[in-house]
Amino acid sequence: MKKSAEARWLAPAFAMLAVLAAPSLASAQDASFYVDRLRIGGAPEDGIGIWRPEMGPKSRLFGQLGIGFALRPFRVENYVDTSDQGPIVEQQNGPPVSSQLITYMTAGAEIADRFAIQVSFPLAFQSTNSTVNIDAQITRQAIDQKTVVPMDLRLDARLILFRTESRSFKLGLEGAVFLPTGNEFSWGGDQGVSGHVGIGAEYDAKAFAVVMNAGYQIRPAAELNQFKLNDELTYGVGAFVPLADGRFRVGGEVFGSFGLLDETAGDVDNVPLEWMAEGRMNLGEDPRQLYVGLGGGTRITAGYAPDFRAVGVVGGWFPLEDWDVKNDKGFRYKIPADSDGDKLADDIDMCPMDKEDHKGSNTDDGCPELLNDADSDGVPDVEDACPKEPGPRNPDPAKNGCPEFIRRMNPWWEGKPGRVLPDFRRWAFAKAQNGLLRGVAPITVIRGPRQIGKSTIQDQIIEHLLYREGVNPKRILKVQYDDLRPLGRLDLPVLDIAWWYENRILGQTFNEAARSNRPAFLFLDEVQNLQNWAPELKSLVDQSTVRVLVTGSSALRIESGRDSLAGRISTVELGPLLLREVAALGLRADLPPFLADNGLDRLTDKGAWVSLAAHGTHLASRTDCNDSKICWSCPRLCTSSRTSRWETDRFASARDFITEWSRSDPMEGSAAGRISMIWAWRLSTP
Repeated sequence: MKKSAEARWLAPAFAMLAVLAAPSLASAQDASFYVDRLRIGGAPEDGIGIWRPEMGPKSRLFGQLGIGFALRPFRVENYVDTSDQGPIVEQQNGPPVSSQLITYMTAGAEIADRFAIQVSFPLAFQSTNSTVNIDAQITRQAIDQKTVVPMDLRLDARLILFRTESRSFKLGLEGAVFLPTGNEFSWGGDQGVSGHVGIGAEYDAKAFAVVMNAGYQIRPAAELNQFKLNDELTYGVGAFVPLADGRFRVGGEVFGSFGLLDETAGDVDNVPLEWMAEGRMNLGEDPRQLYVGLGGGTRITAGYAPDFRAVGVVGGWFPLEDWDVKNDKGFRYKIPADSDGDKLADDIDMCPMDKEDHKGSNTDDGCPELLNDADSDGVPDVEDACPKEPGPRNPDPAKNGCPEFIRRMNPWWEGKPGRVLPDFRRWAFAKAQNGLLRGVAPITVIRGPRQIGKSTIQDQIIEHLLYREGVNPKRILKVQYDDLRPLGRLDLPVLDIAWWYENRILGQTFNEAARSNRPAFLFLDEVQNLQNWAPELKSLVDQSTVRVLVTGSSALRIESGRDSLAGRISTVELGPLLLREVAALGLRADLPPFLADNGLDRLTDKGAWVSLAAHGTHLASRTDCNDSKICWSCPRLCTSSRTSRWETDRFASARDFITEWSRSDPMEGSAAGRISMIWAWRLSTP
């Protein structure tokens, strides 16, 4: 009976002891913290570990899936500071986190090229150890070993604070909130809500971009043996280089953080720093809406960061379109006027008094087929073989209204080369090319007399863009107005050609191409032959981001165009060959006087050539090659000092003769240029 009474007393006592001991036993499973240091970018233009203040020109939705591997992201030496205990713990327990395989799932939206929101949720598959004890007497610090671990959910918002008109410099603001959805007992989350605020700056030189991130991370305090964690300053620097017209991108990043509070400042374990190299390939045609990327790197310091990290990403985006709104409330709307009864309201009907017959290429513009001219080229759609591409009339029905002549001027669209160009480049080549690629004004004009090399300089710049700069051939449009008889009859405006080029060749607007760092280049040769070219060109560059090179021979027409293009144009004045160019050409013994197929009469029929030949004969008759004092016609026999003096006299004589002839020659202003070429050839032979 006594034992039975004791048993009845002991049972409630043990039960009470169990209840009282429950908190103590629960404390044996202590909290860890969010151990992954990678804050994956996630947006379409971002790097893997760094974000960019760059957004698409149109509002869009995007998503990205990343898979990352981290080796030993938290090691024994991070929470054991004494050198004698570290090896023992490493041997007994191994690293707290041997490895992590993390999936990063991101989705978001960019709005109005200014604001963005996104959400990221990581899920870790990891290998961990259940204890992080320094010795057997410490029993309170053990973690919950889980193989599959949800991690803290991240909500981001970004805002573009400032960017230049050319988008070469951008400054953005970023804020993030980490919600405690992760497993705080298994390296998947902090012990509460945390936040981050930061800035991002970028300089984009088209050929490369440099990005900087800096921010402040607010974190709940965490302590694990001798390791402490609290608020941090985060930072990152990256550089990216686009290749193959934006098809590929390579780059590198360095990112890390360091503790700010007294208990963490200066502790090497709280100064993680990593580097990562990465590459990306954009898939599909413009606009390239899918991409894949791969990156890898290691830690640089002894802070809590993985010994090795590799990340692969795949992502894409699509634009936000207008959605149809259904009338579920039974609202009634006033029906607008429809004078011709073709069910197209007068305010959108191109022919409000002529009923649409729903035939031809345009069945919804309100005009009957006989009046339709979709491309405004003067050829009715019923006769136009290319009803949506402006072109001239042609007796061949299969070519009537088709712009074949423009395609022939741009053989590079079909993968064919242009004409063979001379190696010699005039002084204006570098100046015109620099104005086209990097000038402040969107239009560069080369002005000068005919047949002095304007068109050749233009073609040399196109060749440089194609084969030296790697520009996509479809980003280059050349229109040669002096040979364009069909355009002369149609008087087809620059804007109409530009519209056709955007829709049929470029495949996007000029602004869309420029915002994706792939601007279009327009080359207009002898544009003064087109009426109203300057107002058309002004309207084009005011509304579109496009680079234009114009050449012209008519001084009056070009000058009048310059007046209406004030502030949008830079001019290169090109004259006849300079003396230094004559000298450079004179060193080429194989230089012909003129090209055989240039359309000019034979040189012997030219009064200029006859006079020049007589002038040379007269000078030669005064020259004795055996006389060491006279070396005019035999410079190679003279000493170097005498050659310099007599060569100077030789070129001075040429200059005086050319000047005198240009004043009396009846052939416009191009005579000096022609005679300069003849004289250069003459000087090339002893």
